[in-house]
Order: sequence, then structure tokens, then C-alpha cells
Amino acid sequence: MEDRDYQLIMQYRQGRLSPAEREVVEKRLAEDESFAKLLAQDQAADQWMEAAYEADLKAEVGEMLAEMAPPSKPAPIQTLSPWMWGVAASVLLLVGLGIWYGMRPPEEERLFAEYYEPYLIGGPKRTLSMNEVDSLFMRGWDVYERGEYEKAAKWFDQIPEAYPAYVRIQLYKGISYLGASQYQEAEGIFDALMAEEETGFKEVAQWYKALSILRRNDRIQARKLFEQIASEETSPYKEKAKKVANLLNE
Repeated sequence: MEDRDYQLIMQYRQGRLSPAEREVVEKRLAEDESFAKLLAQDQAADQWMEAAYEADLKAEVGEMLAEMAPPSKPAPIQTLSPWMWGVAASVLLLVGLGIWYGMRPPEEERLFAEYYEPYLIGGPKRTLSMNEVDSLFMRGWDVYERGEYEKAAKWFDQIPEAYPAYVRIQLYKGISYLGASQYQEAEGIFDALMAEEETGFKEVAQWYKALSILRRNDRIQARKLFEQIASEETSPYKEKAKKVANLLNE
């Protein structure tokens, strides 16, 4: 599959094709088994990401509730007058709020954690017979899916420019650098992808660059880029970017 096929699938699922283009894609899906399989893989990747996000959210909430839970062994009961109970409750509330706000991460860090997720469209086909370069891609993809971004970047970095999916792999490498907190390397790759319109990855690279700036806690520059993304009608990240920009304006 060419990179154009992956972009076509993404645009089809996001409803960004004209009626005529959509008809052509649906005809090809009915006739081209490999193209239809690509759509199924894309849908499965989205389901996986949603399930992983929900599991992470449940785990975070569970940990927070566990930390806030009372001790298993109750303290000795003491008799207090009504006014003393009121004072005690007020003090506990103030202390609790102080601890809660003290534990909250910076807004930029919280927003990054909420919106950062790996871009999983277009991974290697496991059913193909692989040559040496395919093997590098596969090894990098395996650790990329597991969130081992530093290892993934090293595998992706070994893939030569002549490889058919090289441009797409540069995107994965940039996102891996971002996940490994190597922001300068990540943004360099995103800038290169954004500068080349014909790669088809400008909008994706733009979104991840904004997340990288946000993760560096550069609130002003991050907000500017999110606002720019939100103003672009064709960007699949328009609504997400608008939401983040509004939060950064608060």
C-alpha cells in the first residue's frame, strides 16, 4: 500500500471526501481485499486506542480514590460538641483542598497527558514476507505499540530513505521522540513533514508539534499553534485543538 492509500482511508473515515470521491473509495473497498483490510486495521487501531485510554483513565481514578480512602483501622471515637464538629469539618475541608491542589500537575502537563496518544495508522503488515528493512520496521512498530518510544526511535532511525514507507516512518519516529521527551528531535521531524505538502502528513505533524510545545510548558506558543490548527477547516484535529486552546486561554 502507498501512503496515499492510508490518507484516503483516514479521509474516508473522517467524512472529508466529496460524494464522488467517497463512491470511488467504496467501490474499491468492495473490490480490493487488501484495501478493505487496511480500513479494518485502521478501525481496529482506533478501538484499541479508545480501550487503552479508558483503561488508563480508570486506573488513574482508582489510584486517586485509593489515596483518598480512609485508613482501614478507624481512629478512637471521641465525643465532640456540635460546634467543634463544625470547626473540625471546615479544617479538614481546607486541608484536603490544599493537598488536592498541591498534587495537581501543571495545566500543560495535564493537557498533554490527556491528548497525547501514538498515531497507529499504517503499521507494517504482519502477513507479508519481510526483507531486512521490513524487519526493522516491524521491530520498531512492536515497541512503538507498547509505548517503548526510545527503543522505537532507534529502530525507525535505521530505515533508509529509499524505503517506500520512509516518510510515514519519519512521522512515527517523531512521535517516538516526543514520547521519549526528546522534544528538539521530535519538532525537527514535524517541521520537515509540515514543510512538504505532498507528504500528506502535514496536519498530523502539526498536531503532534503543538503537543510537543505544550509538553515543554511553552504555553503561549502552544496556544498559538492550537489556535492555528483550530482555524483550519480541513484539519481532522480542529475540534480537539479548539478545546485545548480554550483551556490554555483560561
